[in-house]
Amino acid sequence: MSDLTSYSHLKQMLRQVTILKELSRIDEYNYIARLLDFYWAQAASDSYYALIVMEFVEGRTLKNFIEDANNKTLELSSEMVNKIIFNLLSAVNFIHQANVLHRDIKPDNIIINDNLEITLVDFGLARTSPDPEAIKELAKETPISKKDKKAMGNMLNDQREERKSRRRDLSPHI
Repeated sequence: MSDLTSYSHLKQMLRQVTILKELSRIDEYNYIARLLDFYWAQAASDSYYALIVMEFVEGRTLKNFIEDANNKTLELSSEMVNKIIFNLLSAVNFIHQANVLHRDIKPDNIIINDNLEITLVDFGLARTSPDPEAIKELAKETPISKKDKKAMGNMLNDQREERKSRRRDLSPHI
């Protein structure tokens, strides 16, 4: 259950649910843990809670799998490693074909079962990427001049400096 007291938490939760709903609809190879349901409720006048119900995925994290291999409690052959890498790349390819960027792939977010099949979990930081063809068309239609690029660079530098100064202002309070 997640506390949705801030707008950013709510936005992240809704993004995750939307992405999981779409991936669950098209995933026929079980590369992701399917979204089964989503609930949210108001707990207080300004507090909301959300619950994402996912399918149970049999297995253990890739982190635990690697630890067992390092501790010699699991014998790992080169064929097993090849199969794991192939399955992981297949899972990543699947989500990328769906224009989803996971943005948090790490051994803790990869479940591996006894057949060395991979399931990706935790899409909390995931984003959808625009269609590459649409990006190419947009680039053709809207060329950016050197003057505009310089202005955007200055704006980004100003924003970066502003964030740095805010961090410095907050540091004595933390």
